[in-house]
Amino acid sequence: MKYFLGIDGGGTKTKFLITDDSGTIISESIQPTSHYLQAGFDGVTKVLNDGIDDCLSQANLNRNQISYCFAACAGYGDIIDDDPKIEQSAKNALQSIPFTIGNDNENALAGSLGGKPGINIIAGTGSIGMGINEHNESYRSGGWHHAFLGDEGSAYWIASNMLRLYTRQSDHRDKKTMLYSYLNEIMNWTNDSDMLRDCVVAMNYDRTQIAALAKHAYILAQKNDPAILSVYDQAAKELSDIIKAIYHTLHMEYAKVSYSGGVFSSGSYILEPLRKHLEDINIDLVEPVLPPDKGSVLLAMKYGNIEITDKLISKLKTA
Repeated sequence: MKYFLGIDGGGTKTKFLITDDSGTIISESIQPTSHYLQAGFDGVTKVLNDGIDDCLSQANLNRNQISYCFAACAGYGDIIDDDPKIEQSAKNALQSIPFTIGNDNENALAGSLGGKPGINIIAGTGSIGMGINEHNESYRSGGWHHAFLGDEGSAYWIASNMLRLYTRQSDHRDKKTMLYSYLNEIMNWTNDSDMLRDCVVAMNYDRTQIAALAKHAYILAQKNDPAILSVYDQAAKELSDIIKAIYHTLHMEYAKVSYSGGVFSSGSYILEPLRKHLEDINIDLVEPVLPPDKGSVLLAMKYGNIEITDKLISKLKTA
């Protein structure tokens, strides 16, 4: 029996899975973010090492018994000069385990479409899209740093726009909606400037902490707040632009498009406007076959020369 390790390193958390070659999950672990711009290179090694050790301990295995690993690391491939340092950080943790490292859009794509051609859009802490066509040509779009107003349509972007609307409603540039009173109450802001105290000073406008505030946007959407509904519509438009860039660059005539990331837990508030903004291209918007962590296992098996069959996909899906 062979064992495979999948690592899904995102902007908020890093998930680890060990499976056997039939797709049975042996162990799993969740650790903090392994994005090197947040954790640092030594932090990447620590997070990966902690997660690997935890999984191996649960499974009563050692590194020499793992046939292959695919390690998805958010930020990998963004700044080419940093890639060798990320690779070394991963190697320091993986040690004797053979591995391939990639961006977290690669495992998201593999998982969401079961290893088949198409497009995946990630909208989690950040946002990025990747596609593969029938000729095995790939292209990615989006994923530019949030400091440059990138990561459009992500949880960070949604939360930032919610806070921007709060400031506009506060000083009467926009008409006040439920958004204004809700945030004052839920955040315990007695003065409007308390928003600056909490989000800019206390949180230091940290990407992960700001992104976590997107849960309040979802609550406000459920309450039909018009300002927030417009944010979701614009988020969907931004995500559709990423998808269309991939679709046209890869000269696709048809594509299955799937999705991953916490923003999509908002359900119809993001999916319905996304469908609307994609009406001018020939796609089917489909639910993901597998989540990104299982996509990492799928890629570990692929690179480890295991045939990817429908039976294997089905096993991973129900595991």
